[in-house]
Amino acid sequence: MLIAAFIFVISVAATIQFGMSSWRAGLMHTTAQVVIREPYLLNAKGFKEVVAYEDVCPDLARDPGASLGPVRFYYAFLEALRQLGVTSWTTSEMALCTRYATVVLSQRFERNQVLLADVRSY
Repeated sequence: MLIAAFIFVISVAATIQFGMSSWRAGLMHTTAQVVIREPYLLNAKGFKEVVAYEDVCPDLARDPGASLGPVRFYYAFLEALRQLGVTSWTTSEMALCTRYATVVLSQRFERNQVLLADVRSY
């Protein structure tokens, strides 16, 4: 019985680690994309400034793009780690979160501009 419980715990831990690794790979893939002509987002100094644009620009598309919810949670977790003294790794990860939010909101702005052009064509 003890061996079965040990195998179960190891399996759950491996599944969680795989899920986190695949989520982070998706995050890295998104951050590698180019930000399209949004000077406000490019001039923002931090994650909170970039995310503030989410309220100004709602996602109007039928099939919404990437969400910032999980990244907000991850950023809050990184801030807590930085408060504990882990600075070098958290700084790079926080910059990654900022870049992700910039790319996602840039894509949202572009989709909304396309929808606005469609509406204006009528």
